[in-house]
Amino acid sequence: MLNETHILFLIIKSLIVYISHVFNLSNKLKFFRGFMKQTAFLAILILFFASYFGKAQQTENNSVEPMDPKAATYYNSAVQFMKTEQYEDALKSLDSSLSAAKDYRIFYLQGQANLKLGRVSDARNSFNECTKLNSNYDMGWMASGNANLALKEYDLAINDFKKVVEVSKDVKVKTEGEESIKFAVNAKSIELYNKGNELNKQSKFEEAIQLYDQAFAIVKDPKYLYQKGLVLSKLTKNKEAEEVLKSSVALNDSFDIGYVALASLQIVNKDYNGAIKSYEKAMLVTTNENIKKSIPESISKTYLAAGNNAFKDKKYDQSIDWMLKSISNSPSDAAYFGLAKAYIEKKKYNDAVTALDNAKSVQKTVTDEAIAYYKGMIHLNKGEDSKAVEFFTVAVKDATYKKAAQAQLDYLKAKQKGTKK
Repeated sequence: MLNETHILFLIIKSLIVYISHVFNLSNKLKFFRGFMKQTAFLAILILFFASYFGKAQQTENNSVEPMDPKAATYYNSAVQFMKTEQYEDALKSLDSSLSAAKDYRIFYLQGQANLKLGRVSDARNSFNECTKLNSNYDMGWMASGNANLALKEYDLAINDFKKVVEVSKDVKVKTEGEESIKFAVNAKSIELYNKGNELNKQSKFEEAIQLYDQAFAIVKDPKYLYQKGLVLSKLTKNKEAEEVLKSSVALNDSFDIGYVALASLQIVNKDYNGAIKSYEKAMLVTTNENIKKSIPESISKTYLAAGNNAFKDKKYDQSIDWMLKSISNSPSDAAYFGLAKAYIEKKKYNDAVTALDNAKSVQKTVTDEAIAYYKGMIHLNKGEDSKAVEFFTVAVKDATYKKAAQAQLDYLKAKQKGTKK
């Protein structure tokens, strides 16, 4: 049986014989009759020759199915146009090819041409027609999935990639299909997450939470819970927010910003020890230098908040302990000021004066009038009235301390006159 190489050899040989024969005729009549006969034979040879190469190009998609000869001619022309990036011309040839025959390979190439022109919806339609005609064509399903992915039709894309895995006999293609499924699933969850963030910016908090929940149902990503926790805190659902943030760090033990956010909620919920532990965990796991630098100050502020809360509850010893810890982590005027107030309540006036002087040395937020007021209180409690008047006179200039300082001045003036009021 002759193979294709032998056939091609015979075609070429016949052409050579024909040309030689024609140009060696001396009789015009014989030439004419011979020419007519040989022309007919040549036409047959050319058609066969074209058919041979047409078959070669139409198997480019690893297909062994024959294509309609007329459709194949236009199809092969389109292939050449694709190679030279003439995509509009390729589409015209493919339209002519489809008018001759509806073949899945033609639709596949049409989809590729549309993709090159950025016509993703048209490309998807072509790939849909491709897979309708050949539901076992794995690359058709793959292309359809990618088009749906580009159009953010994630569920359709996932279904297409599942078909790739189902129908393909190529292990590599199956693996690509499985990876594409994972990618599409992740892309869908990210899309929901991003929409949630947009709603959050618009203060549509409840709607944002719903989208974060949908995203998390698809992919268990701790940052989805992190954002949900932050939004819940905006709704002052602080306990619920804290639990969500605990779940986020439980999913990823190295989720540094999750620990930082959790610590902030624990401070709001007055769980100061829990907040300190969260900050310390963040410091332990983070590789972010900015977070590392900011945590000591954050811990200091946590101790400060705890100290102020203890002072408010008249737990002065505990307040002193918290304030000292705040200072040891990151000295601040606020911590020294709080420490001084607690010392005054414990009648440790010398320690209180030292604390106020230290507050002055690192002064940022505490005013001179505030420091003066409490120095006035120290001197008042020690019976040093003239010194007390001196400091209350400074303190009265501050709106916050004006009323209290004036009351002490009035008291001291009355005392000097021998009349208590």
